[in-house]
Amino acid sequence: MTIALAPRRRATPRIAAVLIVPFVSVILAITLMPSRVEDAAPGAVFGVLDWIQIDLGAQWFTFETAERLANVALFVPVGILSYLILPRVLWPLALLIGGALSAAVELAQAALLQERVATLSDVAANLMGTAVGVLLATVCTLILAWPRTRAVNSAV
Repeated sequence: MTIALAPRRRATPRIAAVLIVPFVSVILAITLMPSRVEDAAPGAVFGVLDWIQIDLGAQWFTFETAERLANVALFVPVGILSYLILPRVLWPLALLIGGALSAAVELAQAALLQERVATLSDVAANLMGTAVGVLLATVCTLILAWPRTRAVNSAV
């Protein structure tokens, strides 16, 4: 049994290419501002963290955990949109795009922003977010192709 994916709509890569610009702009704004988000809005960040730890009883959910999850979540759209822009056979390049963007951000932080700390663990978390985005896009593509696959297999 083979999965016959429906041809990609012509507009999909174009729409994704337009959408990736604001997502990358947000990533650059967040990661390349001189101060960290928690320094710019400490009440909001630590208020939410206190609510999770105290009210929800999740003392294990530390600031470091929240920061790591934020790094992952920030790059999920990069994975999804890169997957949609690229031809399907080149989907692994979506991982390279996310990794290259993350590495570029960390290098810029190291070179230009003394207040920020560039780390390989951030690159790893961002790459994980890109991979989650690619996986989500792949699964959604397969789910949308499922009725077509069933029709092709029942016709045989």
